[in-house]
Amino acid sequence: MKTKKQVNQASIRVRAVGLLAVLSLVSSVLPRGVLAKTSNDPYAYQWGYEDTGVYRAWDKTTGSRDVVVAIIDNGFDHFHPDLRDNVWQNEKEIPDNRIDDDKNGYIDDVYGWNFMVEDANRDGVVDRGERQGTNDPRPDLSQVSSEDKATGVVHHGTFVAGLIGATGGNQRDGVGLNWQVKLMNLKVIGANGVGDVAPLAPAIRYAVDNGAHIINISMVGSEDESVRQAALYAYARGIVLVAAAGNNYFNLNTNPSYPICIDAQQPQEVLIGVSAIGRDHRLAQFSNTGSSCIDITAPGVAINSAVGYAPEYGFAESYGRLWQGTSFAAPFVSGAAALIKSLQPSWRAPEIYEAILQTVHRTPPTDVAAYENLYGAGRLQIDKAVQYALDRAVSPAAPAEPPPIAILPVPNAEQPAAPAPAKDKRRLSAYNPATGEFAEAYLGSDKRASLERPETAGAETAAQGKNDPGEDIFVVARKKTGATYELSVYNRKWWRESRFELNLAGPVVLAVGDATGDAAPEIIVGPRGASREVFRIFSLSGQELAAVKHTAAHEGVGLTVSGQEVSAVFWDQGELRLHRYQGGALAGSFALQDLGRRAEVALANLDKDSELEYVFGSGPKVTPIVAEYERDGSFRLSFSVPGGNGSGVSVMAFDYLDDARDEIIAYPNSGPAVVGAWKANGKRAAEWSFFAGRKLDRFNVLRYNS
Repeated sequence: MKTKKQVNQASIRVRAVGLLAVLSLVSSVLPRGVLAKTSNDPYAYQWGYEDTGVYRAWDKTTGSRDVVVAIIDNGFDHFHPDLRDNVWQNEKEIPDNRIDDDKNGYIDDVYGWNFMVEDANRDGVVDRGERQGTNDPRPDLSQVSSEDKATGVVHHGTFVAGLIGATGGNQRDGVGLNWQVKLMNLKVIGANGVGDVAPLAPAIRYAVDNGAHIINISMVGSEDESVRQAALYAYARGIVLVAAAGNNYFNLNTNPSYPICIDAQQPQEVLIGVSAIGRDHRLAQFSNTGSSCIDITAPGVAINSAVGYAPEYGFAESYGRLWQGTSFAAPFVSGAAALIKSLQPSWRAPEIYEAILQTVHRTPPTDVAAYENLYGAGRLQIDKAVQYALDRAVSPAAPAEPPPIAILPVPNAEQPAAPAPAKDKRRLSAYNPATGEFAEAYLGSDKRASLERPETAGAETAAQGKNDPGEDIFVVARKKTGATYELSVYNRKWWRESRFELNLAGPVVLAVGDATGDAAPEIIVGPRGASREVFRIFSLSGQELAAVKHTAAHEGVGLTVSGQEVSAVFWDQGELRLHRYQGGALAGSFALQDLGRRAEVALANLDKDSELEYVFGSGPKVTPIVAEYERDGSFRLSFSVPGGNGSGVSVMAFDYLDDARDEIIAYPNSGPAVVGAWKANGKRAAEWSFFAGRKLDRFNVLRYNS
């Protein structure tokens, strides 16, 4: 098992291009006597290709446009004449119609995405749309400083892209390791090679969710849990991850960098970390070392590739020479993985890693530990890795799944992240805020899956709502110190979009909805314990919009929101009552029976009419029941709910039976996580058990449709 230690770095910082040696144009040709396949591109030869056996590998394959390689970098010039034919395009998206046609959360993402939070329109304000990024991931060659132009750092992503997949056989410039491939453009740092670590996690997840098979990350930075989880997310889905070692000559065993050291504590090879060598096969003087993170070495000195081409901005050359850095060693490995994938389309990360790492050239070391500290398994040999894949051309009908990473075993489960049946993708997701665990059940199916979101661990509670386009968002409340709470807002893929701190007495209860009528969701926060406060309303960015207090203290509230109406149930002068508020003013109230001194509340369509009904779950220290009431306060019926240990009953509504009316989803607040669906007449329709029967102090049911 690998080991790692903490490191405190402020940002992702690309350093490889700063080691540029010379930009002079030196013509190169393939040496005589080489009989292996080559392209007709004028600069098809470079020593790194010969050293790793690329020309011999091309006799077997020159790549495939069915293989997608995501390049997470400072953006590459996807209109470059030697790259444009190999650029990935999102065919599900209609260009420039300002609609998220494929419903992936990104509008007009035809050529990938720029995840940087920046003032893209230069109006002096980072508005709501700009916080998500833009649909133009190219480096902005019109705004390059003279210093950055001199270093060439703006070309970093383009150089990486050219190594992996510059078009072969077009008689132009050089050629990538893959003559044909699909290059996905994902920008996370600025043209100057510096940026925050935050965009890296959503970029990795975007690559996975939009069809990438291989992800190249030629940058290093600080440790970030969301990035680690994104890497585990990718690996669990079979995606190859390749990361550069960095150019500081650090020992990563004692001074780790990320993402290369993400798998230092994992028994599995989650990603391949790459150090750099020169033509003499010695470690490059700048390359980081460390056997806990370095898995292989590849050429990283005197490398040639494409550079940004924009004569109108003074970038008249389309090809660069003699660059160096581990940033350019990593694409050799990513390119090799793409060649292997072209031969073995069903292979996932573990099989591709084995092909690469089992076929290295390894000079017999006198000191094994010292050798692995510099070179990992050894020197990349692409021709041998390709032959390894060819020798196994007859693959099993069902390739082995990778060992589960961050996927919790569930009794009688099928594959950990098994898809829902095509006829019904609805699902319930039980969430344990204390640990960040999720346990999902697909409705109408015996499939079970479980996973972790450790970045949400330690939370007190969570709530679900919808954003402007109608997609799921989740709000998680975590107590920090004293009366300070941190609220985090996540999108439907559990990528954090915002977080802010509030001064709250706590413990808290949450609801999410458009309580102000501005077509945007708000967070409604109420006290779960004794207070005069009923609720406060906050924007998703943390701005307080309204506050409601009662004339006397109560013992905690239950909250729900529909339209601009917030409903709160709490103990009021000797009885439990439901209060309806519109615009902060009391609009109605009625008394409840047999539910204790506090209760949970939800709105449900129980009878197909145009008006929703109230559903209540009883509070602590009373018989656990669910009660149904009309909106005017008329009692309908009640029924008992098993379990709960006096902790109270939570409720929500969902049309489980797909019969145009809601069933009541009810579950005890603590104990074994048993969740049931009841019809409006009180008859149980289904039941699910989560977390393998473990007893929990509290849990939430959050996600109930896809």
